[in-house]
Amino acid sequence: MAAPMARVHEIVFIGPKGAGAARAVELLSDIDMVPARVAQGPGPRRAEPRGETLADCGVMNLPGGDRVRLHAAPEASRLDGLWQALAGKALGVVLFIDGAAADPVAELRRELAQVGPFVERGALVVGLSHTGSEGERLLRPALADALQREGLAPIVLSVDARVRADLLTLVKSALYSLDPRADLA
Repeated sequence: MAAPMARVHEIVFIGPKGAGAARAVELLSDIDMVPARVAQGPGPRRAEPRGETLADCGVMNLPGGDRVRLHAAPEASRLDGLWQALAGKALGVVLFIDGAAADPVAELRRELAQVGPFVERGALVVGLSHTGSEGERLLRPALADALQREGLAPIVLSVDARVRADLLTLVKSALYSLDPRADLA
């Protein structure tokens, strides 16, 4: 009997600048992170990387041979064709919200307005970063309520985007929400 074919999942990490999306890909990836860039205007070609980063990409290997392709999409890239291609193939979206922002709930609504059509068909997990215990206690329910009002599952986890274990929990939550039998040990 032939071994089952390995599956490849795609997850896109997004959030406002500085919330942790690119750092998440860097920490989770089993390969060196690869930036996808586009040239900035006319000019001579140079040997060094040049241009605006559209996505940071990596790969996480799972037990049993499955893999997760990881993509961090900066805010500006979400309005172009690359974002649409990434999100169109993604199994899930991990959305970082900065708990120290002036209004994290408004930030969540703004992010959802940009990516709403893409998250309706896949998993969405919100990673609440930059909070203390008091901020977390107040913000998690408010963010979960905002997600429910949008008709989305209220999966909100407090994370430190510098801690790999926290990031793994986000990825596992996204994958388990779509396939409870997934082998992610």
